[in-house]
Amino acid sequence: QNLNIKKERLMKTNQKRFFTKGTILGYKGGIRSQKPSQILLKIINSKEHLKLEPFLGKKVLYQTKTKTKKRKVFWGKIVSLHGRSGVFIARFSKPLPPCSFSSYVYVTPLPFRK
Repeated sequence: QNLNIKKERLMKTNQKRFFTKGTILGYKGGIRSQKPSQILLKIINSKEHLKLEPFLGKKVLYQTKTKTKKRKVFWGKIVSLHGRSGVFIARFSKPLPPCSFSSYVYVTPLPFRK
């Protein structure tokens, strides 16, 4: 009974959250080239290959702090899958700085793929 109550609480808290978290792994690239506008990212708790397609087409948000204590926001879009391990390719309009690697990214559930 206690396990069922805990599961119900978890389900209620997950419905209230607006974003899902992910981490930036690096730029997409080959042996001799990098594409700084395309980022590889791993969404937390996305392991099964069949459940990854609903993330395609979602917006991605990355925030940094500037020297004047303002926040700089980079918006991107999840374009495709990268293999079967739960890694996505996101395309940003401006390239992200290299200091953004291994930092958090927020994925919005709003724009659905048609």
